[in-house]
Amino acid sequence: CDWYAEHGPAMLQAEPTLVENQNAVIEYRPLGPILAVMPWNFPLWQVLRGAVPILLAGNSYLLKHAPNVLGSAELIAQIFADAGFPEGVFGWVNATNDGVSQAINDRRIAAVTVTGSVQASRIAATQSRTSVASRIRQAPNAPRCTRSLGQPQFRFTSS
Repeated sequence: CDWYAEHGPAMLQAEPTLVENQNAVIEYRPLGPILAVMPWNFPLWQVLRGAVPILLAGNSYLLKHAPNVLGSAELIAQIFADAGFPEGVFGWVNATNDGVSQAINDRRIAAVTVTGSVQASRIAATQSRTSVASRIRQAPNAPRCTRSLGQPQFRFTSS
């Protein structure tokens, strides 16, 4: 966490490019709420390793932890609350596989990250491709090219 606090802001600064006579920049912008489906092993470290950079980038984080480590999810939420994070920035849910499917299809979810079984990853990837990714493509922002879900968004501007 300390490393992200020290180096993270610099990692999110706009970067000049060699495109358009150096008038184009790469900008890193928040996507919105990120649903994170996490496994039972390393129930604290694995979540923090993903949550800290997601939060630092200006997104909110919704954790769906494995059912046998929900106490860890509650503990992490309490740590964020005690640290002064506003309500809703870090949350957790106790959801079944069907509940995760519903969350992926919820328009409020901007992206999904999955660490876990091959089966869970396949299901999330298939659903995300048809729901989350299409919402990102349809976003009414400036012209841009999104490399892939969770990668930086490229917006071309001229000075």
